[in-house]
Amino acid sequence: VNGVYYMVMEFIVGRNLEQELEERLQLTGQPFGVDQIIRDCRQVLDILIYLHGQTPPLLHRDIKPANLIREHPSGRIRLVDFGMARLLTLGYSPLEQLQGKAEQRSDVYALGASLHHLVTGVVPTVLNIPPVHNLKPDLDPAIAAIIDRACSSELNIRFSSAKEMLRGLDEL
Repeated sequence: VNGVYYMVMEFIVGRNLEQELEERLQLTGQPFGVDQIIRDCRQVLDILIYLHGQTPPLLHRDIKPANLIREHPSGRIRLVDFGMARLLTLGYSPLEQLQGKAEQRSDVYALGASLHHLVTGVVPTVLNIPPVHNLKPDLDPAIAAIIDRACSSELNIRFSSAKEMLRGLDEL
């Protein structure tokens, strides 16, 4: 408008997953259950598959529970804060992104770190996400393996794409 650019965003009625986690921990002392994590993860992966499939691929670069909103009343997960973040949320950012070389696997890492946080209740620290079983030994080993692989600091171990991670979930 008159040479000034504005960004118009849709208002989403709902709460972000960080708020939901805090409430769960306060009320029950328990983080998210596995079934809920898998349902939410599938929705985020579908969003990433779409974004990464664009030409050129669109990277989010700031996936974290605070940027995942559960829309009310549908329960659908919405990914927000595209390109708005000026400072990275370090615990959710992989090394390549911190070095200015973000790629599709960087968003996969951030999703894995988010899942790790939601299932354990422990906020991830910079480049030091312990195996899920260290914090949640009763978690299904197959789910733990998917989360650990997604947030591996080693690019060649991490899922190569959101599609590959979704295939991993489909094999459960």
